[in-house]
Amino acid sequence: MIDISGKASYPLDDRINFYGKAGIAYMTTIYDLNVIDKNGDTIVTKDDNPTYGVARRKFAPEVSVGIDFKVRPNIVIDTSLTHIHPVGNNRPGNINYLAVGVSYIFG
Repeated sequence: MIDISGKASYPLDDRINFYGKAGIAYMTTIYDLNVIDKNGDTIVTKDDNPTYGVARRKFAPEVSVGIDFKVRPNIVIDTSLTHIHPVGNNRPGNINYLAVGVSYIFG
């Protein structure tokens, strides 16, 4: 998945910012059928995207909300919740994820 989004933030105080993001994600979905024999070897591999009616590649809208906290002037801890909602025909399921990160600001 690759995404591009815009971000707007609102400072709650000197060290804490609340933010929202909106954009678009480019998703790649691959359904493969693998049959494993009793020795653990793969004996059949098949592309099942057409079987399930799911597009292999799809653009989807994406929204996020998050908060970041300045631990020190150059170290920021960030957490966000993101929702990706594919639309249209032959779409894969929704994606929701929680991300936590640490940033270091040089300079």
